[in-house]
Amino acid sequence: MKKEDVPEKGRFRIDFLSVGLFFVLLMIAIVFFYLLNNKTGSGFGIMEIIISLVFAFVVSALLFWSKTMMVSNAYMGAAIGVFVVILLGYGFTFRYAGTYSTIFMIITGAVILVYLGINFFKYKSEDKPIPHEFDEEEQ
Repeated sequence: MKKEDVPEKGRFRIDFLSVGLFFVLLMIAIVFFYLLNNKTGSGFGIMEIIISLVFAFVVSALLFWSKTMMVSNAYMGAAIGVFVVILLGYGFTFRYAGTYSTIFMIITGAVILVYLGINFFKYKSEDKPIPHEFDEEEQ
């Protein structure tokens, strides 16, 4: 294997899973606003699409950040990701309540937890301490 083929440690590329997460979150948000419009007549237009884009981008960025933390410590990255899910659900319940909102949060939470689980188990095997890292006798 050539030196150019080996990615540098600490450099991250956005992979297929992260891009897929963005589009899944975008579709979930658009469908939520569309169904909300059909149920309540609140309107569906460019503003709801922009809100959906911002939602998908912010949540994907936070989860990508969590993924980058999982490289060095899988447990800390997973904990931060779960914290993001809890904050997202808590903040969402201030504005929306009802059947569609509950279904939206369950689906969104499940997608996020699957993403976190895949990355956790991917990087957990790489989370090994350096031998003799904490031995005080050798100092």
